[in-house]
Amino acid sequence: MKSIFKMKQFVGVTLLSAAIGVPSLAANQSRKQSNREISDSLVLQLNCRSLSVDAIYKAIREDAFHESRNMPIFNWSSMHGLFPLQQCWALSSSQRMFSYLARYNESNTRTDEDRKVLVLNLIRGSAKAQVFEVEGSSIDQSSGFWWHLREGYKKKTSFFTTDTQNFRKNIEASQSSHFFRSENVSMGAGSGPTSPRENKVTAQTLLKNLEGKRLTLVNLRLGRTSQHIVMLKSFLRQANGQIVFMAYDSNQPKKDQELLYDTRTGIFTAPEISRSILGEGTPSNPLGVFIVDEDERKPLEAAMLAHYKKACQN
Repeated sequence: MKSIFKMKQFVGVTLLSAAIGVPSLAANQSRKQSNREISDSLVLQLNCRSLSVDAIYKAIREDAFHESRNMPIFNWSSMHGLFPLQQCWALSSSQRMFSYLARYNESNTRTDEDRKVLVLNLIRGSAKAQVFEVEGSSIDQSSGFWWHLREGYKKKTSFFTTDTQNFRKNIEASQSSHFFRSENVSMGAGSGPTSPRENKVTAQTLLKNLEGKRLTLVNLRLGRTSQHIVMLKSFLRQANGQIVFMAYDSNQPKKDQELLYDTRTGIFTAPEISRSILGEGTPSNPLGVFIVDEDERKPLEAAMLAHYKKACQN
């Protein structure tokens, strides 16, 4: 009888608590999760209560895209059919992917082999975007991770043959995919600079993107046969009317380079980037500037949102 009485008393207290609105265990857990803030190598104090793609961008650290996290490899040339291609487009696209999806100074939750396959397939464009961990504070400082990407993995292509997928090969496949697109014809058809009117619209879009930490790829047209893709990270307004855009340049990956926009003349120039392509002594001529691959950001955003939703629930 005593145990039955206690059971009735417990049930009664529970029912009374629900009736008067005392928070349940589930409610307390939900409130705890909603008040949680997440910080990692990309974001600082991201609040789970107002989690969204825009909230993630607002929480991105000032040093998240520091040049020390540029890929430690220089551009190279290769032949695809009749076209000699530099790998700048694929390298810039992959750099943006690393910038958003790599989480530094964290233990790897996958096997090294699984992570290697995932990242190489992300570079190639054959895997769904996912966040992945890197043990060091940069790609260069995580020598095992970088070595695995360069080493690659064997992929069976038929009963008798296998194919090696590695960083270099997947970058070249990505470059070919980016380059041979019908929408790129207009960029190659012209020669030299775009007009001040076009440049003003481009600059306004770049400023809006970069204010929101939305990394942006641009094609710099020095001439009909001299074009180069870089990834813009940030900007600085100067008193003389120039806007300095800081760029990852696969020709000079160890130090970010400058793309300059003069608000008075409406002209883009990039002295150091131009010299890296055309050689020392090259005059700083006006450039044609085209924003490319804005659609590539969407899968990265979806992956970031899914990652932080899961983190907020744990």
